[in-house]
Amino acid sequence: MDTRPREAIEKIRAWVQGEIKMMDCRAYGGRAMSAARDLKGAPRYAAYAAGQAAVTAHVAAHDLGAAAYAIKAVKASVVKDFAEASGKIECAWQRDQLPDQIRDLVLDDQRLRNPICRNVLIVNFIRLSKIRCSIYNVKNEKYRSDTHIHLHQVFGKVEQAVIKFLNRLKAFT
Repeated sequence: MDTRPREAIEKIRAWVQGEIKMMDCRAYGGRAMSAARDLKGAPRYAAYAAGQAAVTAHVAAHDLGAAAYAIKAVKASVVKDFAEASGKIECAWQRDQLPDQIRDLVLDDQRLRNPICRNVLIVNFIRLSKIRCSIYNVKNEKYRSDTHIHLHQVFGKVEQAVIKFLNRLKAFT
């Protein structure tokens, strides 16, 4: 397994702690992006996400690229029918990780830059907790119409796919 994306993430953490210079962090980001070129699908986008995060950690205006690549990685990790929903879940999860102090700033930036991020940063702002609540409500509905069964299956599979993908990404961190 190519360790360059993982090394880039380690260097981001080291830069944040003041242990290395930004130029060193950027160099590791470039290596992660080089690793991405030889890959396809979700691993490629995950490696690009690590590389983009490392080369732009010092410029807030460019950080959305890493978020967009992570969303693309999640979308590429599931079957096509679940790609859009998986991307929205990932985007909502990312937003749930934002500190309250910068949430409005980041969300405003996402609205402005969504087109240059290939429109993967959903503009209708939802919270992952609301998605989980919807999944829970659909799974525990007393009556089972075809629609409810279908939603249960879709959300269940998307949730499983995203959890599986995030567990695979832990190997990079």
